[in-house]
Amino acid sequence: MIFYSQRNQKIWQQMKEQYEALLIGYLIAGHPNVMQSTTIIENALLAGLDILELGIPSKNPHLDGPVIQEGHAKVKENVDQWFIPFVKDIRQRIQKPIWVMSYQSDLFQSDIFEQLVRNQLIDALLIPDCSIEEREEIGRDIRDYGIDIVHFVGPNMTDQEIATISQKSSIVYAQTYSGRTGSSTATFENLPIYYERIKRHTSSLVVAGFGIKKPDNVRMVVESHFDGAVVGSALVECCNEQQLDKLYDLITEMKSKTSLYEIKG
Repeated sequence: MIFYSQRNQKIWQQMKEQYEALLIGYLIAGHPNVMQSTTIIENALLAGLDILELGIPSKNPHLDGPVIQEGHAKVKENVDQWFIPFVKDIRQRIQKPIWVMSYQSDLFQSDIFEQLVRNQLIDALLIPDCSIEEREEIGRDIRDYGIDIVHFVGPNMTDQEIATISQKSSIVYAQTYSGRTGSSTATFENLPIYYERIKRHTSSLVVAGFGIKKPDNVRMVVESHFDGAVVGSALVECCNEQQLDKLYDLITEMKSKTSLYEIKG
C-alpha cells in the first residue's frame, strides 16, 4: 500500500498495532460559526475520531441529504476570507490526518485548492463530483505534496469498474448505497460481500460510509472487515441542533465499536 501522506501512513500503522478499525468523522468547516467550529473539531478528535473529514462549505451541496445541506446553509461567512487561515489553525492544533471534502465549484473557483496543496495543510482530498479521470489527474498533481486522493466506489458498479478504481487507489471510499448522504433507509446486510468485491483487487485502505448513524452501524462495518467507518450526517445533525455533548458521546461510543479483538474470521 502506498500513502503519499505520512500522517495517513502513521494512523494506518497505529490502528493496525492497536488492532482497531478507523473512525472517520465528517464536520463542516465554520459550522455553526468559525470560532465554535474550531472547538468542536478539537473536542471531536479528543472524543475518538481518528481522521477528520473537513467539508468546505458549499452554496450547492447537491449530492448531500437535508441534514448536511442544512449544515452548509448555517455557515454565513464568506469562505474565501477565512477558510485557509482556519485550516492552518486546525493543522497546528491537531496531528491526526485531515481529509478535505469539497465540490469542484467551491474548491477551484478561488485559490483554495492551490493554498491547501502548496502549504501541505491536508492529508487527503475528496471530490465527489469529479469523474474518475479528473480524480486521477488531480491525484497525480497532489501526491508530490504528500496528499492522497480518495476514490469512490458504489455497490451498483460492475466488478470491472470496482477493480479499475480500486487498483489505482491508496484510499477507497465505499459508499454503502447510491444516492444522497444521510439516508434513513440504509441497509448493511450485504457489506461483507461488498467488501470482498473491493478487497480482492487492492491492498488499499478501504473505508465505508453513507447511512452510518449509530454505533451498531459502525460495528457492522467493522465486522464486515472494512478498514474504517465514515460518519457524517449523524455528527452534523448534532451540530445543527447545538447538542454538542451528544456529539462527543456519540463519537466515543462509535469509536468503542472499532475494536477488532472480538471479530472472528
